[in-house]
Amino acid sequence: GRGDAAPIVLVQCESFFDAGRLDPAIGGELLPALEECRAGAALSGRLEVPGWGANTMRTEFAVLTGIPESELGYDRFNPYYALARAPVASQAWRLREAGYRTICLHPFSARFFRRDLAMPALGFDTFLDAKALGGSARPPYCADPDLARQVLRVLDEAGPRCFIFVITMGNHGPWLDKGPPIDPAVTRLFDARAVPQGKALQRYLDGLRRSDEMLAILMSGLEQRRGDAMLGFYGDHLPSLPHAFEHFGFTEPHSDYVIWPGGAAPPLRRDLPAHDLGRIIVDRALGAEWDAAIGGSGAGTTRDRVEGVLAAGR
Repeated sequence: GRGDAAPIVLVQCESFFDAGRLDPAIGGELLPALEECRAGAALSGRLEVPGWGANTMRTEFAVLTGIPESELGYDRFNPYYALARAPVASQAWRLREAGYRTICLHPFSARFFRRDLAMPALGFDTFLDAKALGGSARPPYCADPDLARQVLRVLDEAGPRCFIFVITMGNHGPWLDKGPPIDPAVTRLFDARAVPQGKALQRYLDGLRRSDEMLAILMSGLEQRRGDAMLGFYGDHLPSLPHAFEHFGFTEPHSDYVIWPGGAAPPLRRDLPAHDLGRIIVDRALGAEWDAAIGGSGAGTTRDRVEGVLAAGR
């Protein structure tokens, strides 16, 4: 039965990472919600993602299925093309079997990456795209704070025993010179003329602030509704701003993640591969202690399961 289990919200945030890693002067007060979230988190750290600057679906597939890229062969380049045409063992299916409603929100075309086929195969019983949520096919896309409020609305309608997976678009490139005014808090961080791709980086950081605002809205909204709700938030990949990053001497390939809240235990800092993130959240939601979930003793990591998914996908 559906029962009164706590809801789970997992957000795949477009091009999200802690910009303080780029330069401490850029970090500072740019991402206050991320800092607050980490301080009260169960787990946070770097997320080892398969792609750099693109290939969202590779991270998405890893998080949702728990399958390492090394098991996929050439299908790793677009796992949805080969493997998501028939039901695929996933974290969403695990939750569905436990009585959860499984809902995916993405304010863009459902046909992009053929998510219209992939999401049902991955176990989502509802997929709300741009037709339901609004959202432009060109920049500026659906703003992350607006999407956060839609998530809370869907949560209110769905009830407690639900898993909501959110794929944002708000800070998707290209980060154009022309557009809405950039927050002065961003423009004063550095002289855009002195940095290659400087204007694009400022536009990106302006979007990153709105992603942080999304995180704040979700934390507040979940606390008001359900103190026991679980929130996961991660970046699918770093933004494609190679010249700006080179200027700052930044060569790290991975994004960031956080699982919140943490309860009485102090926050744990742990870097994770993308294929472990969804499994840890679901293991914990289904009753595993944190140390067991992090240690990988839950379902979803066996060789038999991987072979079954590959066979079904083909």
